[in-house]
Amino acid sequence: MAAQIGEFKLIKAARLIDGNGGPPLERAAVLLEGEEIRAVGPKESVVPPEGASVQEFSYENKTILPGLVDCHVHLIGTGDGRSGDDLTLLPDEVLTLQAARNARAHLYSGVTTVRDCGAKNKTTLLLRMAMEMGITPGPRLILSGRPMAIIGGH
Repeated sequence: MAAQIGEFKLIKAARLIDGNGGPPLERAAVLLEGEEIRAVGPKESVVPPEGASVQEFSYENKTILPGLVDCHVHLIGTGDGRSGDDLTLLPDEVLTLQAARNARAHLYSGVTTVRDCGAKNKTTLLLRMAMEMGITPGPRLILSGRPMAIIGGH
């Protein structure tokens, strides 16, 4: 019996930045099998296996680059100028929903990993659980849980 060929995605773009410090690769392509990168290179040389089911994406004026990492976030932040002390007055449920909104915004802007440096109670831990359950999308989360600081903040 022949081995089953996985589902492939072929992403083509005007250029690719691989994050290794070299110059951008022009007329580039990335071949994915499931979530695994199988090939990267000039689009003429990146070819899926013969007979494979391939979903193709073409971004003629765009750049492919590795996922970005935001190393200092507070996902529960509302972005309206409230202080951390004021945020702690909001219910955990509202803060968890705000964290989900912020996580989704990060992901959709190319940030694939965030490090949250402190949130109220279990709000971000519950967000991660919801993401693992498929309830809401988001980037990979590196969480610290509740922050430790002096009375009155840092």
